[in-house]
Amino acid sequence: WISKYQIVSSPSVYSENRQRALVHTLQRFENDKYSKVPLFIFGDFNFRLDSNLLIQELAGKLVPCQTKGKKGLINKVEYTEVDNGKIVLTVGSKSFDYYDKHSDLFASMYKWLQQYDSEFSSFRDRLYEHDITFMPSYPFCEDVSDGISYMKTRVPSWCDRVLLTHTARDILIQDPC
Repeated sequence: WISKYQIVSSPSVYSENRQRALVHTLQRFENDKYSKVPLFIFGDFNFRLDSNLLIQELAGKLVPCQTKGKKGLINKVEYTEVDNGKIVLTVGSKSFDYYDKHSDLFASMYKWLQQYDSEFSSFRDRLYEHDITFMPSYPFCEDVSDGISYMKTRVPSWCDRVLLTHTARDILIQDPC
């Protein structure tokens, strides 16, 4: 994809780094000297959608036009319609703009986006996560007076997560009677 942020495979190298970090954290709990207790792990895990696959799907039959920077590296790709040259999607190192469909991608297409949310899948044997039934939590506009718009800087994602061990899940679903 773009210069030093180039994606050459799915998942990205950043995804692999995040997975290693979570594995390390889990191993610290699993291998300590204390008894095993149910765990709730929550916060910004920085989980991202598989950008490579998502962009391939969004770009579909569009025509890519690359812009190179001073060092000869690609710094932006604009995807245009074949028949009229209208720009539909722009992807860059700090740019993700789906133009006319940008708001829809976040607001009404979020269930469709979930197929690209795969970073958690390798932890399903160790952790549980409730179904995600809300719009992506990232990247919201940083203007505090605008709590519903998304910036056009990154692919949408659910970075903030609540994960729990299966024993913690069992406690939550127990019948109180």
